[in-house]
Amino acid sequence: MPIEPEAPIYSRPPVSEALIDIKVKTLPDEKIPKLEALHNQFLPKFPVKKRRFQAAGKINIEQAGISTTEISNKPVGFIFETPDKSLIVQVKTDGLTLNQIKPDPRKSWPGWESLRNEAKLAWERYLEVIGTPRITRLAIRYINQIVIESDNIDLEEYFTAPPKIPSELPQVQDMENFFSRVVFGNSDPKATVIIIQAQSPNPYEGKMTITLDIDIFREYPEPKGDESLWQTLDQFRILKNNIFEASLTQKTKALFN
Repeated sequence: MPIEPEAPIYSRPPVSEALIDIKVKTLPDEKIPKLEALHNQFLPKFPVKKRRFQAAGKINIEQAGISTTEISNKPVGFIFETPDKSLIVQVKTDGLTLNQIKPDPRKSWPGWESLRNEAKLAWERYLEVIGTPRITRLAIRYINQIVIESDNIDLEEYFTAPPKIPSELPQVQDMENFFSRVVFGNSDPKATVIIIQAQSPNPYEGKMTITLDIDIFREYPEPKGDESLWQTLDQFRILKNNIFEASLTQKTKALFN
């Protein structure tokens, strides 16, 4: 089990979106009306309701060599939103997702407990539809948008493992863009981790915005119950904090206060 260091408290952490995702063994289509009926339990906090579809396509090859394509949108669940879209609940035939959104990464953030509590309440309501849970995958994901007060920087001053141009290429002038994706297994807690570092579209003139996307998940080949669900997600959160702190230099962390 990961050890939680004394995590720094940032007044303006750079997270722009965080989510908890719980996948379950796919429910029969007959459950879809019951998923829609759940919206009443999320009122008045989540007044917006949208239907969620899954696109499916099929190509038919006929004897004459003529092919026809069939595309259908299959309903798979519903999306419930707060008026300002800061909280989004997705109830689907294959699971539940709770998204917490902060459009301006420089603003304050309600924190893990808020996200966890909203997800736990949504899960309890979701259980009324699915009955005994058969979980196939657990995940948390934090998308950070780090705004740096310059549009011409040395990445090594801000990130501990940034993408680099080989030094043997002296004719290269400036890195114009970058995207780095690293996937690795973690032993304790057992999980797969995906870390993305990428330059983002920048809405702030004279500044640079860089994405640090941390995705942690565990898949269960044999579906399981929810006895250790929240304990596992708490462990993922500690791991996420460790990765976040290890990925950034002190110069970057100073931007969040």
